[in-house]
Amino acid sequence: MAATPLRIPYVVGQQVASIAELSCLSANVAEGSVLVMAPGTDDAVQLPSGADVTNGAIGLALLAGAANTTSTIKVLYSGIYPAVANGTITRGQQVTVGSSAGDVKAVGIATAQGAQVIGTALESATNGQRVAINIDFGLVSSGVVEQFTVGSGGVTTGTPVVIDVTANRQVIAATVADQRQGIVGIALATVAATGTVSVVVDGPAVYTASGTITRGDLLTLGTTGTLKSYTTASPLTTGINAMAIGYALDSLTNAQTGLVMVTPFQIPNGIVLPFVAGSGGVTANCAVVQDTTTNRQVVLPAAADPVKGVLGVALNTAIATAICFVQLHGVATILDSGAGMTRGDRVAIAGTNGQMKTWAIGAGTNSMMVGTAIDSIGAGLTGLAFINPCVAQG
Repeated sequence: MAATPLRIPYVVGQQVASIAELSCLSANVAEGSVLVMAPGTDDAVQLPSGADVTNGAIGLALLAGAANTTSTIKVLYSGIYPAVANGTITRGQQVTVGSSAGDVKAVGIATAQGAQVIGTALESATNGQRVAINIDFGLVSSGVVEQFTVGSGGVTTGTPVVIDVTANRQVIAATVADQRQGIVGIALATVAATGTVSVVVDGPAVYTASGTITRGDLLTLGTTGTLKSYTTASPLTTGINAMAIGYALDSLTNAQTGLVMVTPFQIPNGIVLPFVAGSGGVTANCAVVQDTTTNRQVVLPAAADPVKGVLGVALNTAIATAICFVQLHGVATILDSGAGMTRGDRVAIAGTNGQMKTWAIGAGTNSMMVGTAIDSIGAGLTGLAFINPCVAQG
């Protein structure tokens, strides 16, 4: 394609909209490159660190930069000027930073949420060609992006974040696989504690896969900073009562990056309700009973084989006065007390710690069962049971 008048670079004496002369901290900047604000230095620019920068874009280099990092450079920050295309661009498309070279690429579904829009292409171009851009800064947003304060440990771009229970409107990195509550979304930047991070709370975002993922899979939290497939063929093996973060838009292998349609929600599994933990607190995967001292409060059992008040199984460990989620009906992980049990066994409470055992005839007049074992469970280990508290004998 022949060059159009709008693709002709700046000529000395030509009138070109708004220009600023700023210090340049990058050497050998090519004319037409996108330049961004240099962190920590007033009135200075540099080449971007990579594609999809989320803030700080200043404009396009009007002339090639010097071979050192101590000179100034003319930057066009408003108007029309030819940038360099990274990939195919179609007239009318918005463009963002394509690479650390300062070229531009078309904004698409794979563009990171919150990436800075440089402007709009006035013509079509192929990779490496000059393409006239109407500079008009903005942000890529095909979903909902919110800002939060970052808690202890900081957060990393492209990783899931959860609510920080220590402070209002604060998020921390997700570190627990199959987390049951508090998932917020995907971080758009790497930010240290006390900083502010933009988070995709609804819409497409880039993430890293843990294991094989097929487009359309429901995704839950995997190992630190990754997402994994909620195995639809065998859902009981993947996070009982876990929260989903959304749906996979791409098929991926382990450690690949792709897109998730973020829309956090609780994966339904029977009936789960929140209760306040009473004196002594409660323990995850152990049975809980109604606290007779206070309404809507649960405690660990006072003895083996209680005759009343068995509500279900605690899904999280909670100290006194904290919230405990209890599986009242449905599938939950339980902790065996030490003798083991066989799939199909009726499950009862073994003692005051809420751990469980196989119910046996003679366990106690009108004693209560917790449910039925789905798995054969080794001594002192955890496995799945169907929770359905009832009186075991008359």
